[in-house]
Amino acid sequence: MTRSIQQTESEATGSHSRASPKETLLAIVTLGLVCVYAPAETWVSRGALTSPGYIVDVIAFVLLGFGGVWLLRHSHSTGPISAAWGYCAALGWRSYFLRVHARVNDLPIYDNENMQIERLVGLAMVVAFVMLGWCMVISVLHTRAFRMSQQ
Repeated sequence: MTRSIQQTESEATGSHSRASPKETLLAIVTLGLVCVYAPAETWVSRGALTSPGYIVDVIAFVLLGFGGVWLLRHSHSTGPISAAWGYCAALGWRSYFLRVHARVNDLPIYDNENMQIERLVGLAMVVAFVMLGWCMVISVLHTRAFRMSQQ
């Protein structure tokens, strides 16, 4: 059976009408985490909402929200959500190891915040890397499936 050019283009652009269950779960988990991350980070940063340290988090909220909604609307299009989780993983890495460096070298950081914050930032970093890995796996699986459908 021959495939139409329109079918091939829709697969290439990721404009299928329905997201796969894995994509839907990834998008929902992402949007759920944004619903926790945004208010928690805003509450913790409430005294410095115009600081560059908080603005990078706002960028993360926007990227994650956009990536989650985009994936729900455009199946097989994991680019935006992968970019968002990559950004968050890098942000988490920098935030966590900045704190570790400050603690190891007895340097003050963020109004002498307690060790619990460092642990939470470390956990957030791990979650971001796991989510980025999930995005990459889905992307590789879609690429393989698309290539096989072209043969």
